[in-house]
Amino acid sequence: PPTPARNELKLDALLHLGQMLHIVKGFATPELDSIFQQARALALHSSHHGKLFSALEGLHVYWRQSCRWLITTALEADMLKIAEQTQDAAYKRNALRYKGVSLFHQGQFGSACDCFQHAIAEFDSQARSTTGAAHELSPNVTTLCRLAQTLLLLGYPARAHVHQDTAMALARQIARPLERVIAVEFAIWAAHDQRQYDELPRLLEEHSAIVDQYQFPEYVASSMMLRGFLLAHQGASGPGIELMTQGLAAWRAFGIQHFLPYVSSWLAEAYGWSDRFAEGLALLDELVIMVEQLGNEFWSAEILRLRGEFLLESGAPVMEAEEAYRNAIEVAHRQDARLLELRATVSLARLLAVQGRHAEATPLLAAIYAWFSEGFDCPDLQEARFLLARLSV
Repeated sequence: PPTPARNELKLDALLHLGQMLHIVKGFATPELDSIFQQARALALHSSHHGKLFSALEGLHVYWRQSCRWLITTALEADMLKIAEQTQDAAYKRNALRYKGVSLFHQGQFGSACDCFQHAIAEFDSQARSTTGAAHELSPNVTTLCRLAQTLLLLGYPARAHVHQDTAMALARQIARPLERVIAVEFAIWAAHDQRQYDELPRLLEEHSAIVDQYQFPEYVASSMMLRGFLLAHQGASGPGIELMTQGLAAWRAFGIQHFLPYVSSWLAEAYGWSDRFAEGLALLDELVIMVEQLGNEFWSAEILRLRGEFLLESGAPVMEAEEAYRNAIEVAHRQDARLLELRATVSLARLLAVQGRHAEATPLLAAIYAWFSEGFDCPDLQEARFLLARLSV
């Protein structure tokens, strides 16, 4: 019969099993929900706040893979309640990190940034979390990576670079392979998002070395996709697209959806490099629907901008491309995603210039370019500056 001691042993076993499944099978493994729900039920009858917090963490990691934001928001509230009751800084920073992640994926970048910054402010680099976290990660590595990603989209590339470098250094210091591969993958995404493609070979070499040795399932899939993207960018579009397609299929099989529109847009880019515009446009149309269904809006503006590019290349009416660009600008502006707003405005201004509408293009581009205060060596800002100079002639 159940006894307190027996329940405690079962609770420990469930939490340990959940941790191992995260690593061996991935964060979206279906049985994780049942495991952490059982753990949560047992922990509610335990006096150990840490075990309840770990069960809530495990559930949050699981449900955010499928973009179930109502569920994750409720879990975040429960975690913050524990942090308030216990006045435990580790609980608070972890709860803030999880809240920031949900906000980020819904395109609420300013609020997400606040959460990540508050979490980092409470972090003591010499301390380790007392929560027995459901997945073996030093919280600050992922928080720094997430903050860097958010700051970049908000239009602060220099600050983003500092935080990403700090995350990489901390991951190497801690020397746990899962943290290292996460930090490197975020660095790869940052290089892509800034169009700094010359950084990719070095970062991918480090990423592949970790993945090849430890075979983390989700990162094996992402490694295929990333290596395929680099091949396509280097001109080997056929093998590159095939490898990317295999990697994305594996991601879908794992049930990972919270980054799926984002990484799928990389495949659309590869289609564009190989002049397969019809396939790229069809994929982007799918992604527009996927973003709406999932409420996973953080890359929505760029998907809309790419759609405008592919409409032009496919011979669609120019008005359709212009509408796509304006939609991208509207979404990015609403989200305060200044980097993506700038990029979409450059695309629109270039189209207007071709039509001789310089008087309309110039103030649009000048206004968003003037907003920036850093990162002027980044490709997007360089491109905007060059286009402004052309428009003024």
